[in-house]
Amino acid sequence: MDNLTVDYSWQKNAVCAGMDSSLFFLSHGQKIKQEAVDACSRCPVKEACLDHSLKYEEYGYWGNTTPLQRVQLRKERGIIIEAISFESQKFVDKEIEKIADEVAKTKIQGRGRKPAECGTRSGYNAHLRRKKTDPTEIPCDACKKAQNDAMIITNLKKKVKV
Repeated sequence: MDNLTVDYSWQKNAVCAGMDSSLFFLSHGQKIKQEAVDACSRCPVKEACLDHSLKYEEYGYWGNTTPLQRVQLRKERGIIIEAISFESQKFVDKEIEKIADEVAKTKIQGRGRKPAECGTRSGYNAHLRRKKTDPTEIPCDACKKAQNDAMIITNLKKKVKV
């Protein structure tokens, strides 16, 4: 998997290239819209899309097939889905490679949040959140100072408004 190369260059010619991706990646219980079916039906790269999706895509509407239809096609053709990740993947398309590099560089935790840095009020609050699961967690001196400074500023602002 270290030398995995996935060619996405065919996507440039796809009918869906400019369409909203939410048409093709549905929430649980939603049905595929006719707009997506029509786009796939007339797409010049439908076969390349299907080949790609059988190898790599577990979710979404690809190559005019649903995830369940692809499961059946994989069984019939003896295909095992390969897991791909931005960190280990080599891209043929240089534009996609640039985007993948940016995603790999950005370390994000939780729901899209960057980790709170020590020495900030956010860092102090992160210590408090961690203390709920780890009683030995204590805010560091830099975070205590940042919290204290923030409280002083808040109190001064209140006095000025009064």
